[in-house]
Amino acid sequence: MTDPTFETFEHLITTCPHQLQAVFVSDLHLSADEPALMQAFLALLDDLLALPNLRQLYILGDWFDAWIGDDSYLQLSDDAKMTHWLTPMFMALKSLRIQGCDILVMHGNRDFLLGQPLCNVFAGQLVTEPQLIDLYELIDDDFVDKKNPITNQPSINHSNNHSNNNHHTSDKSVHHRLRLEHGDALCTDDKAYQRLRRWSRNRLLQWWLLSKPLHKRQKIANLLRQKSQKSNHKKASHIMDVNAAAVDDVMVQVDMLLHGHTHRPAIHKLANHKYRFVLGDWQSDNTTQVSAVIGVLVSDKKNGLAKLRLVNFVHLLKCPST
Repeated sequence: MTDPTFETFEHLITTCPHQLQAVFVSDLHLSADEPALMQAFLALLDDLLALPNLRQLYILGDWFDAWIGDDSYLQLSDDAKMTHWLTPMFMALKSLRIQGCDILVMHGNRDFLLGQPLCNVFAGQLVTEPQLIDLYELIDDDFVDKKNPITNQPSINHSNNHSNNNHHTSDKSVHHRLRLEHGDALCTDDKAYQRLRRWSRNRLLQWWLLSKPLHKRQKIANLLRQKSQKSNHKKASHIMDVNAAAVDDVMVQVDMLLHGHTHRPAIHKLANHKYRFVLGDWQSDNTTQVSAVIGVLVSDKKNGLAKLRLVNFVHLLKCPST
């Protein structure tokens, strides 16, 4: 079920398609075993192809449920690629790139073996975390509801203080720096996970893993996933969320933080008029729909200022998924 406090992506693209500048997704956890998730992502890409001014699509980690190396796709024959479950997605991403939209992909904890060679298939770019974006955003202190931290109030009407210069010196417009990351580095209370994270990011260990045959890598990935699931069942919920001090540390040089990983979509108002936006994971009921909370950067058509929003993306499945 979608959260009714979020504006829907469908409403956004039908009412102001020219104003969407960037889209942010995370935690899709795509796999051949979850065709409904792929169907939904292809539907999103189809929507993005219709947006005339879209400039960036950011995939902020855990694009795949488990990625065991680029060679698992790249070494396939041309005939095998034609029928592979990933090929339609790569073709759609390439079409989006041809239209002028940058495809920027970040590692997560499930796909740390993903490399630039795979991104080359669709002319995308593998980026490191964190990514910093400078933008001018409209700020309305009331857009975070005190009773519910997840809300989307419309931007302030700036028709009376519109500025034509590039620095937007309007009283109600502020230069902001937005930080993008997967989010797992902020979960510092989970000591066991942080040890695993350091291990998975070690280049020597990544080289060792990639030197193994594909079937052995798949076996290792399955074992790690099973161990992680078993471990998470024993952990308190707050341990798997971000640590407040860790968030404060990264917010020193930025005004907004956008991340995924925790699967707890929300907008958190922090001290000094700073905000933490959390993307949601993609969820399928395997019968009727797939839903996800995604991020969008929307520009005001009157003054060009940008506002970051979280919205509900919902895809109705064409047929029951098995």
